Amino acid sequence: MTDFMMYAQPGDETGGGGLEDNDPPPAPINSQLILLVILGILFVFNTYRLKNKEA
Repeated sequence: MTDFMMYAQPGDETGGGGLEDNDPPPAPINSQLILLVILGILFVFNTYRLKNKEA
């Protein structure tokens, strides 16, 4: 239990206790989704090519 207590951060003691705090907005990935798909396909192709070269 001491490891858990060392990493625990003190909470905000204002008494609000709501789940909707001042969290930053989520990062949008819609604008770069095509680039992410292309990079994923290239990574899979390169990994497949290297595995076949070894065999």
